[in-house]
Amino acid sequence: LISSMEKTENVKVGAEYDFVEEPPQEYFCPVTFSLLLDPYQTRCCGNLLSRKAIQELEGKPCPVCREGNLSAIDDKFHKRKVKTLKVRCPHKSKGCEWEGELGDLESKHFNTSCYSSVLMGSFCQYLDVDCPYSCGETVQKHELEEHKSQCCPLRPFTCQYCNHKDTYQTVTEKHWPVCENYPLPCPNDCGKNKIQRQHLKQHLEKTCPISVVECEFSYAGCGTKLQRHLMP
Repeated sequence: LISSMEKTENVKVGAEYDFVEEPPQEYFCPVTFSLLLDPYQTRCCGNLLSRKAIQELEGKPCPVCREGNLSAIDDKFHKRKVKTLKVRCPHKSKGCEWEGELGDLESKHFNTSCYSSVLMGSFCQYLDVDCPYSCGETVQKHELEEHKSQCCPLRPFTCQYCNHKDTYQTVTEKHWPVCENYPLPCPNDCGKNKIQRQHLKQHLEKTCPISVVECEFSYAGCGTKLQRHLMP
């Protein structure tokens, strides 16, 4: 029935595209009313049908001329013509001002691996992309760098107190609570707010003016206990 054709198709109707100018009616399938992205020409009358229409009408008469045993061939000429139709980016409402040929919409404008699109700045900045750190978030392309550097909980992160490296989430939730260099405020509210965890015990025992200490003559029987700054 169809020369060199698979039995599957992902049909996109013309309504899904924002055309700069309305395409000729001949570029739409008369059976499925979809844009002829993958057109086939009937052998009997030369009309164009979509791949899906050809598949659905297998073994049936041509829907245009009504001749029996429908047969069609891949029409590469009209396929190229359809790809030259001018369209706007579907993300125009979000701010994208790109206009170009339909064939370039996915092959270049939506293609992150297309070097020329990235180089020329024609790659769509409003396309939804997944976070490369697999955090599960989907953001628009123009928001990706901010997400990667400031928002993603799984972004690479280095503890600024000891240079331990892990994800932001792991460092802040698991490492910081045990980091020996992490700055802590004095639990006595003495005014010291950046005491390394490893030095906190020494601060409380030796220098904190609010810590309660025994009289220096406790060895002689004095039971007085006062805050360090009140001791004579």
